[in-house]
Amino acid sequence: MQKKLSLLLALSLPQLGFSFGELGHQTVAEIALRYLTPAAQQSVVNIIGLEAMADAATWPDLVRSDKDFDPFKPYHYVTVATGKKYGEISPEERESKDAFTIVSKYPKLIVSKTVDRSTKIAALKYLLHAVGDLHQPFHVGNIYDRGANLCLVKIFSGPKVTNLHSVWDGFIVNASADRMNEKSKIPFYSYKNYATDLLVKYPIKPQDVKLFQNAHVFTWIDESQDLRTAIYPDDAPVKHDTERVYCGNVNTPDRRVDDADAKLLSEDYKLRSMELVERRILVAGIRLAGLLNKMFPSVLEAGPNKNISKKELIQNLLLKN
Repeated sequence: MQKKLSLLLALSLPQLGFSFGELGHQTVAEIALRYLTPAAQQSVVNIIGLEAMADAATWPDLVRSDKDFDPFKPYHYVTVATGKKYGEISPEERESKDAFTIVSKYPKLIVSKTVDRSTKIAALKYLLHAVGDLHQPFHVGNIYDRGANLCLVKIFSGPKVTNLHSVWDGFIVNASADRMNEKSKIPFYSYKNYATDLLVKYPIKPQDVKLFQNAHVFTWIDESQDLRTAIYPDDAPVKHDTERVYCGNVNTPDRRVDDADAKLLSEDYKLRSMELVERRILVAGIRLAGLLNKMFPSVLEAGPNKNISKKELIQNLLLKN
């Protein structure tokens, strides 16, 4: 069984070719779309036009290669030290900009009658994206390893080493989708198929939808933080985050973690991780729908169409007028 699973997971890499920024975020948005009210659906169309909501959700990752968008790098995560809760951290102690900034402040920007449509398009894309990011446990990072980016692991035995954050952004969700498609073998298995399969695998009752959507954003973050602790591939519980020999520490740059320290991920770990990420994608989609339904109780017009420069757009998104 383990050999069969290893082969399946190995084959999943070239077959799907997605990153979490593509398949994961697309699936979150697709699930949300299926729970939107007619007013919310039309409002989204009025803002972003014919672009699929699922594709719009990937844009914030695509522009990360543009240096002009460097100020938005912190908008993809939050940082919470182990033992603390995000909601207990004062605004002064938090990073001045993070994913919570998007979820808490962009809705007002998007529904404003005076904000131009270009700004609303970009703001909505960031909002679609940030909800998904907050449900990926390693996007709620501790204060040491940059959301497990400094943790070296091996997916399979052999020389190839990657980091644990990348495994969760890419490999785990890809392998999950490939496993979903193992029986039907759809040639071009997409986020639409994946969303359907997740909703079939995890039937959601109306009371569950209400429960998920009523949760405060701090609860989303708390959930990811709790899961974060559980998904480090430790052989035994650690007393402190700095004890993981396969993880670097931003506070001790002189301590080198090299390939020899990389942790080999077990087949059991991969299976458990796939099921966890499936549930997080599903819950994120339902919560995104709840947020959008609340923002758009009636159909919202797009807003004034006017030409603005890239610099003006970025300033608007940084909430600097």
